[in-house]
Amino acid sequence: GQVSAFELASAQRIEVLRGPFSALYGNSSGGVIALVAAPVRADRIAADLDLGSFGLRQARLTGELRPADGLDLRVSASTMSIDGFRPQSAAEKRQAGLRLGWRGARDELVVAWNHLAQPADDPLGLD
Repeated sequence: GQVSAFELASAQRIEVLRGPFSALYGNSSGGVIALVAAPVRADRIAADLDLGSFGLRQARLTGELRPADGLDLRVSASTMSIDGFRPQSAAEKRQAGLRLGWRGARDELVVAWNHLAQPADDPLGLD
């Protein structure tokens, strides 16, 4: 997997696990980057806009809701585009996500859905 499939702005923590974790996380992994989504803490709507070097433009819209005790919902959508710092390094990314969580006295259940559209220039074989 790639880190780009996860909305980093919604991470509670990021863990880097070095070594042979293939027994826990699949075949042939020399290490793992574990991204843990933050739980919903309050009802809110947030909009974020980032601008940066090389034509970076990024926008996010997030809605969070706690409809009942122990139940939470997060809906998010984001878009990112960058011109790149070398030829054929431009990239675009559009993401949407849904997180539904339930927390009981001893148990927790999280259901997540993510959509990623990431057309990009790929300079692999270009000279």
